[in-house]
Amino acid sequence: MEPAVELMSRVQRSGMPAEILSGGSTGTYNIDCDIKGMTELQAGSYVFMDVDYHVIGGKHGPLFDDFGFSLTVLATVISKSHQGFATVDAGFKAFATDRPFGPDLKGRSGVKYHFGGDEHGILEIRDRDDLQLGDRLEFIVPHCDPTVNLYDRIHCTRGGQIEAIWPICRGYAMC
Repeated sequence: MEPAVELMSRVQRSGMPAEILSGGSTGTYNIDCDIKGMTELQAGSYVFMDVDYHVIGGKHGPLFDDFGFSLTVLATVISKSHQGFATVDAGFKAFATDRPFGPDLKGRSGVKYHFGGDEHGILEIRDRDDLQLGDRLEFIVPHCDPTVNLYDRIHCTRGGQIEAIWPICRGYAMC
């Protein structure tokens, strides 16, 4: 942010009106607020969070966990082998694929997700193998912004019940 702060200072010294220096992000919100001259933060992804934000590390440790995960994709186990693998109905079309990793299974460790094509994901079950056909699983998305863009609506749930359905507006669509 040093070049932006310097430019803001030069603009102000020249007598031109400049009141807002906007920047920052969800991942740097607690660092950028200490920058002298910063007047506005553009942290927005905190409301959803994703695997990418989690693994970037934070001000206080190797994982960025200042905010919880709220955006998940629901998938169903559609096949299962006896060799520690299961298939779910969520592949490339269900998650943004611009990161070198896939989604994480919410609330459970010991399961590694692998993309298995457009429509499918392959779960490598590394610990207890208790998944059953038909199980509904929630996955924390790899990258929240482009994953939201893949859908027409978000189903807002609390305690397993749908409380609201929000339309996703893209481009010039009016919602």
